[in-house]
Amino acid sequence: MQSLANLAYGEIQQRTASDRELEHALFQQITDALEALTKPVEVSASARADAVSRNLQMWNILASDVALPTNALMQETKDSLLYLSAFVRQMSFAVFEGDEDKLAELIEVNKAVMSGLLAPSDAQISVGE
Repeated sequence: MQSLANLAYGEIQQRTASDRELEHALFQQITDALEALTKPVEVSASARADAVSRNLQMWNILASDVALPTNALMQETKDSLLYLSAFVRQMSFAVFEGDEDKLAELIEVNKAVMSGLLAPSDAQISVGE
């Protein structure tokens, strides 16, 4: 029953949420998974790899979208997001190699983008435009 409620809620949310809200929700979900890795609880290697991989995948998709000629973002914003995508890739590989300190940097980048997604419309960055 719970899963049916979640499914129905998800469908309603998809119909009523803006693109920015959906993008923020995705960033929040993935950032929460990354933050869970920083807790003093034993985390399996596969859970760690999954969280970092999902974050990297999200950033790869973001970079691909930003690079499209049809993307309506300002060039300065596109350049910034592409730079951040490359930075996330570097930090992700450092985490894969065992540098746990880089998790904080991944979380910080995601939170900065999340705050931009919720900023007033003048300053908003939409990663799916």
